[in-house]
Amino acid sequence: MEKSMYPKQLLLSVSLSALMAAPALAADMPSSSRLDAVTLFPRGAELTRFAEVTLEPGSHTLIFSDLPDRILPNSVRVEGQSDAAGLAISSIDTQRIFLDSEAISGGEYKKLKDRIEALQDKRKRLDVTIRTAETQLNLLQNLATLPTVPPAAGGSAPAPDWHTILTLIGGMDEVQTRILGAREGQRELDRQIEELNKQLSLLNPGRTARTRVKVFIAAKAAGKALFRIRYQIRNGGWQPFYDLRLNTGASGKGPDLELVRRASISQSSGEDWQNIEMALSTTRPQSGTSAPNLRPNLVRYRQPVIAYRKQAPSKARRRMVGAMPEMADAMPAPMAAGAAAPKPVMEQEASVESYAFQAVYRIPGRVSIKSGAAAKKLRIDAARPELKLNVRAVPALDSTAYLYADITWNGKTGLLPGRASLYRDGAFSGTGALPLVNPGDSHEIGFGADDKVKVKRIQQSREKSVTGLLSSSNVDERDYLITVENLHGQKVPVSIFDRVPYSEDEDIEVNLLAKTTPPSRKNPDGKRGVMAWDFGLDAGGKKEIRLNYRISWPKKKAIEFVTR
Repeated sequence: MEKSMYPKQLLLSVSLSALMAAPALAADMPSSSRLDAVTLFPRGAELTRFAEVTLEPGSHTLIFSDLPDRILPNSVRVEGQSDAAGLAISSIDTQRIFLDSEAISGGEYKKLKDRIEALQDKRKRLDVTIRTAETQLNLLQNLATLPTVPPAAGGSAPAPDWHTILTLIGGMDEVQTRILGAREGQRELDRQIEELNKQLSLLNPGRTARTRVKVFIAAKAAGKALFRIRYQIRNGGWQPFYDLRLNTGASGKGPDLELVRRASISQSSGEDWQNIEMALSTTRPQSGTSAPNLRPNLVRYRQPVIAYRKQAPSKARRRMVGAMPEMADAMPAPMAAGAAAPKPVMEQEASVESYAFQAVYRIPGRVSIKSGAAAKKLRIDAARPELKLNVRAVPALDSTAYLYADITWNGKTGLLPGRASLYRDGAFSGTGALPLVNPGDSHEIGFGADDKVKVKRIQQSREKSVTGLLSSSNVDERDYLITVENLHGQKVPVSIFDRVPYSEDEDIEVNLLAKTTPPSRKNPDGKRGVMAWDFGLDAGGKKEIRLNYRISWPKKKAIEFVTR
């Protein structure tokens, strides 16, 4: 969190849209800033940097050239606080600039180059050592063979000097060891040079874009000042995802669900975020701030089409049309036994600040996120929502019964849409998705097949006929039997869904017949023709459901079934 460093404060916030003329004869003061805090939105982020400077009386221009390239220029705000009164910010200015790698890395590029050069020089010295040792080895080998050289004609062979020969052989062993050591040293140097070259390549040698911010100030007295620079970027954000861990209560306890909320964070601003405070906001500044404008809609009789003579486009028109794709491309993108029981490792959670229209999750401690790297995963919080379990089946499409959890969200802040990993009694059962769920809202989510509930759907009969004397009608009567069996050791709530066709034509009639088991619900969620039977099924129990309906329509017409 930010803390005031000075007893007397000067706070003057300036936006780019209110630029004023810079003071004449302003003294340029190149300054550096450090990134301290980031607030991430689902799309975009707001960054806060701090810079401490010592000022003399007079007009000055603070120049910050360490901001990343891809910032939103109109979002730049500068505030300050000083230990001396009379410091004022008159205006700020932004400019896109290009810096070489050495300037960007603060000398790190040159340091790496110097280290590589030093290692390369050391490797060359080992080359000299190897060549010298190889020359010595050749000389020793030649000296060792002299006693075996035959004498000249008429001469006598001297007696072999074995002491000298053995000494030479021992010398050769020493030289060979020196050669091997030098080559091992070269291999190690090669590895170090390769690693440094990799680090060097990450600094992107050459010209790299940055944003330069100039702050025009006037100081009436000498003193120290702390400036805060805020700006926004598009190339960053966070997405929620969830762990839903369901305990079905099979061990004798009641069912229980733990919902763990997590965040996936990524950024490609061109700047690594090192040791920063981080907050996650549910605000969506890139999604607009107002409703669309609804224009009047006139209905009238169709107007006759007036035909115009087609004309060839003018040269100016052709130039404009030819330039349009390029202009479109240039537009910015939218936005062990006997031992003490082991203790579980706890994950840190965020603190939550809930407001009327948004929530802010403050991540504990400080974090680091590299630009363009894989997304960082953080835990936000965990909760246990209210829970009801039921088994659902749609035997007309799938004879499998599925376990569903009907959760009522009791958290202080809503759940944003996101993917969910589902666990049932400790085992991973699949993935699902959560929509936007506000406090007090309910949502059902499936946790996979329930193999202990058996469902069958059998067509008992189907009869087609023609009825009537004066006006004949086609008749199609169908009769289905659905059986449900509970193999669990306890009572299970079950919902069976099926359907009958519905008609929007008065000549096509659909009627439920008396054999049909009365449904608990008709047209659930506004789905016409769909029916649901809700019941509790005791352990080992069975239930039969009959669905019997008749369709009739004029004989001379054909019908079709359309799924919507």
